[in-house]
Amino acid sequence: MPPQNPQIDEAYRAYALLLHHHHHLLATGREAAAETEDVEEELSRGLDGLDDAQRRSLSGLASDLNWVRRACVPPPKGPKREEVTAGELQKLEKAEAASDWHGLLHQLRVCAPRVPPFRLAQLRAVVWNALSFPVLASTFYNVAAGLEPNEPVG
Repeated sequence: MPPQNPQIDEAYRAYALLLHHHHHLLATGREAAAETEDVEEELSRGLDGLDDAQRRSLSGLASDLNWVRRACVPPPKGPKREEVTAGELQKLEKAEAASDWHGLLHQLRVCAPRVPPFRLAQLRAVVWNALSFPVLASTFYNVAAGLEPNEPVG
């Protein structure tokens, strides 16, 4: 069962954008920069203003941004291709058809080993655009633009 949909309030928005900024700092090689340390401290403080559903959602976003930095390589401890069931793929299709944005993000993570990287990036972009996070959508659209639509799963 997918996690409860988070409330997208000001605290959620601020944390999501801060996660994106942190991603940008890491992606541009500024792991050791003072600014990165400041952002990480702000991320730690920001967790207090979030409920469990928001934390789970934003943890998923962090995972998706890590996927971008890993050049679309699945997480080493993530689900394996053979572990993704037909039922989970059906849930993915249903979430997409219903425009259940948070359900779709969840199912994309569950089904990632069976979904081509182009499609993962494209759908994540669609979701974040629909949720009114254009900067996040842009990140995933840019990833999709650099991939072949029929590229096999890594």
